[in-house]
Amino acid sequence: MDTPSAPAYPAQPDPAGPATALEPIVREHDGAAWADSRDVAAGFRKLHKDVLKAYRNLACSEEFRRRNFAPFYIKDLTGESLSHVRMTKNGFAFLALGFTGAEAAAFKEAYITRFDAMEAELRGRPAVDPVAALNDPTQLRNLLLGYSERMIALEAKVEADKPKAAFYDRFVNADGNYGLQNAARVLGQPPNKFVQHLKGDGYLFYQGGSLVPKVQYRKYFDVKCTMVDDKARYQTFITPLGMQYFARKFGVDRLPLCDEQAQRVHFAGEEAH
Repeated sequence: MDTPSAPAYPAQPDPAGPATALEPIVREHDGAAWADSRDVAAGFRKLHKDVLKAYRNLACSEEFRRRNFAPFYIKDLTGESLSHVRMTKNGFAFLALGFTGAEAAAFKEAYITRFDAMEAELRGRPAVDPVAALNDPTQLRNLLLGYSERMIALEAKVEADKPKAAFYDRFVNADGNYGLQNAARVLGQPPNKFVQHLKGDGYLFYQGGSLVPKVQYRKYFDVKCTMVDDKARYQTFITPLGMQYFARKFGVDRLPLCDEQAQRVHFAGEEAH
């Protein structure tokens, strides 16, 4: 199914060029007020790719991200598919925290005012009568277009999530942690040598026949206990934070298809000692 065609967007600004006075743009989508990442980039005189990068690096919860941001693809006038992100007023405010300067502050305020005006307008609209909509070609067309857009977005998300789902099925347990052997494979290390490294460098030690982490490294590991023939058996897993820590140790810039929240864990300050 084709992605929707692009609405008119401001031209991408030249960050080094002269300042331009742009009006904040807030659009209605599914009866709610949303800003588009391309409009935001133009308003703050930033490259769109830099705004998308700022979105990907937001240190917010997954719940907040899900409720306030909606990535999607559109086709530009050349037919090329481009990444965009819709954002609510709260999402915009969170994203714009990183945009500094007097002009940026004024534009943030103007954008929030525009959100408030759009939300007030939407609240003042009468509710759609479904029976009347069926008899009104214009209303019916708008309802069908909205449904089609939601279906396109859902299909795109399902397709985008397929590699991640395959990755989780293969490497990650139900808690989002990694067994030692699978962790080694994700980090590109020979599994047996990786486990030897964890023991040799003092991360793990044997306790009653099971490998467990030393106290100072426990934040990077999770230990599960199971009973076998009335005896406790312990199995050690590496947490997403631990994966980020060992990725740095082994010079891995980015973990392939790793959990998005784990990808946003900052390396800064995450030392073992």
